[in-house]
This record gives sequence, C-alpha cells and structure tokens, in this order.
Amino acid sequence: MPDKPHLLVNLPAGVFASRDLRPVFARLGRLARVRKRSHDTAETFAKDIAWADACIKWSWPPWTDALLDGAPRLTFSGQLDITQAAARVALDRGLKISVSRGGSPHPPRSGSDCGSARRVRGPAAQTRNVKFP
Repeated sequence: MPDKPHLLVNLPAGVFASRDLRPVFARLGRLARVRKRSHDTAETFAKDIAWADACIKWSWPPWTDALLDGAPRLTFSGQLDITQAAARVALDRGLKISVSRGGSPHPPRSGSDCGSARRVRGPAAQTRNVKFP
C-alpha cells in the first residue's frame, strides 16, 4: 500500500478539542497522516508545511513565496478563509485552493435544509476527486 498523503490541519486548538469533530479527525486519520497544529506565525508554520502534501487552515499565516518555497510537497490547501494577496501568491505558484466561508461548527437542526446540496448551483455544485502523489 502506498504511503498515505501528509495532511496538515492548522486551526485553533479549540477545534481539535471539539467532541463534534472527533469523528471527522478519525476519518481523516484513516485517509492521511494528519498533523493537528495551531500555528499563528509563518516561522512556526514553516516546518510543518514543509512536511505536508495538503493543508486545511484559516487565513493565517497567509501564503507567501517564502512559505511555498519551503513546501515542495504541497499541492492543495483547503482554506476556511483567505486574503486576496495570499490567494494570488498561492495560485500564481500553482497551488490548488478550495475556500469555504461562513460555515458553522454546528450541524444543521433536524428538518433544516441548511447546507443541503440541493441549494448549491453552478460550478460550486461540481466536485472532483483530488489525488495526492
């Protein structure tokens, strides 16, 4: 079996302590080697991002040429937010990015169609499987 992709999840520590998210991180752990971190600065983030094939993160630390120079394995970033400047750096370097804004850490209430796929239209409704080397 090939080595699992390396996934860096860089989010606030409270996210990792959430009982609601434990099954999510367990599922991710079956699919990838996961490092859960809460880096606030590029200096502390750099070592872990150098290890990663993919990353899930907030908008900080923002993508810079220096960070991406030190991340030769990185092919994908799932962003919970991103600045236009950071997005330009990443996209100019060929990094694939998916951005999600306005999400809630809480599941929809019973009977609610909040987050329902039937509400998604256009290009956002199309999904592709991303394979990591």
